[in-house]
Amino acid sequence: MATAVYNPTSLIQASSSSASGVLSYLEENDDNLKVRALKRIYQIIDVHWAEICNSLPAIEELSENPDFPAADLAAAVASKCFYHLQEYKDALRLALCAGKYLDISTKSEYIDTILAQCIDEYKTLRTQFEADPTSVTIDPRMENIVEQMFQRCYRDLCFEQAIGVALDTRRIDKVEEVVASSLKAGREHILGYVFDLCQNARNITPREFRLSVIEVLVKHYGTLAVPDYSNVCFGLQYLNKPKEAADTLVSLLKSSTEDALLAYQIAFDLQETENQGFVLKVVSHFPAAPDAAAEAESTS
Repeated sequence: MATAVYNPTSLIQASSSSASGVLSYLEENDDNLKVRALKRIYQIIDVHWAEICNSLPAIEELSENPDFPAADLAAAVASKCFYHLQEYKDALRLALCAGKYLDISTKSEYIDTILAQCIDEYKTLRTQFEADPTSVTIDPRMENIVEQMFQRCYRDLCFEQAIGVALDTRRIDKVEEVVASSLKAGREHILGYVFDLCQNARNITPREFRLSVIEVLVKHYGTLAVPDYSNVCFGLQYLNKPKEAADTLVSLLKSSTEDALLAYQIAFDLQETENQGFVLKVVSHFPAAPDAAAEAESTS
């Protein structure tokens, strides 16, 4: 087959109403022609995807060729082909090879679909990894996409979405990171949002992970500009840490009148939870009251 003479103008014009002209360049032996053709295909794929999908085997072959200079571009084109064919697993597989051509900071239905597919697969792999770390290897490129997703959420102030992914994938390090980033942005409501989820055992599993999340919340409730001692104590109740709860209440009692009243209110609220075992443990950690006779003698 004779090598066609490359004409950039005819290549672009041929692809304005149909992709057949530009697709023909994929059959050439000249890699430069193939790269230029792929660049044009990448621009028009959302319009002419049905026609381009007929050349999907050839495009996917280029993406798998380590000697082809634009394998990442070919992977990006192939990924979009599979996306339009609603083969999202394969779309993600090729997207992982697309390198710079996969920019998740852009907003599009394609990117949202790839992210959703990536998170679903990552969640499954994380669950398998926790059960047996030797049974699965998580692709670093997938972890990189998940990390980019978190960064996008931070930029867009979508902290509820970020915490949802952190919880679904059981990444306690990301739970800590999301909460800290949210508080830094002045979004203190994230604490209550996550605590509400934790109080429904079905939302966050397993139990050990749920308790780790509550530990993060307790820490941050106590470091707010105005600490939320009520939720600190309720969190400590979930964690079964009566001594820490008692210490918190004693500290409030020794502070201002307003804080002392808050301590009494928290004590009443804990009593109403009907967890008598925890309440009795808290009481047992209160410092002993001074003996009345000894106190009278010391003041006489």
